[in-house]
Amino acid sequence: MKSFLKEKKIHLITLFTSLVFIALYFWIMLNSGKGLSLEFIIGFLKPGIVFALAAFLFAAFFLFFPATLFMSWLKKIASWYLPVLFIVTVTTPVNSGHIMSVDRSQVVFAGMIILGIITLVYVGLDFYRKGKI
Repeated sequence: MKSFLKEKKIHLITLFTSLVFIALYFWIMLNSGKGLSLEFIIGFLKPGIVFALAAFLFAAFFLFFPATLFMSWLKKIASWYLPVLFIVTVTTPVNSGHIMSVDRSQVVFAGMIILGIITLVYVGLDFYRKGKI
């Protein structure tokens, strides 16, 4: 059991941190009538909760794989993809009156879907390369 916990330490830290962010989001939303503006909630909190939820799902997904694969994914995929997605999210307007406009939550959600697809392909290629498939 100690070996499992030692090997999965980074996964468990990511899971715990994501759960804290999700709980903090719900606590803030329950107390949102105390001075938080709508732009702050829509522009910052909602994309943040999508990031936290995605981090939780990715960490839970990688619990079933070796920790080296998770670290490799962090270095090769997440290290460049997440900063690019962050820049795209920040440059997206918070609110727009146009009917075809996209807000920040939609950008982050679509970005996390694309990251999920890239992750599945990455894991599949890793298993194919190692001859496990």
